[in-house]
Amino acid sequence: MHEFRKKRNFRKVTYSGWALLLFALLAIFLVKGSVGVISKQIESGENLKKIEENLTSANLKKAELEKNIENLKTEEGQEKEIREKYDVKKPGEEIILIVEPKNVASQNATTSGVLGKIGKWFKNLFR
Repeated sequence: MHEFRKKRNFRKVTYSGWALLLFALLAIFLVKGSVGVISKQIESGENLKKIEENLTSANLKKAELEKNIENLKTEEGQEKEIREKYDVKKPGEEIILIVEPKNVASQNATTSGVLGKIGKWFKNLFR
């Protein structure tokens, strides 16, 4: 009988309103903590992907730069780089610059249409 009373008192305390409220608050804090950990794990996974992409692009750039360095170690590579950057020529060579004329026909086509004439009228209006 004594054990029965102990069990009944234990159940009475355990199932009381305050105890259930305490258990509910404890469960809420545990769930909130778990959600926080999971969100941090997802964020860390995304950051890892970004870092891996940056590492891959850095390795590609490094390989390209090493290739350029190897190219600059040769005389032809040095000559090519100097010619591209400084527009120099060897003795006896001549440089020819090709300048394309402006497309006058396309400018006339835009001003010869109805919209072109209206635009020209507005431009002249505010002069």
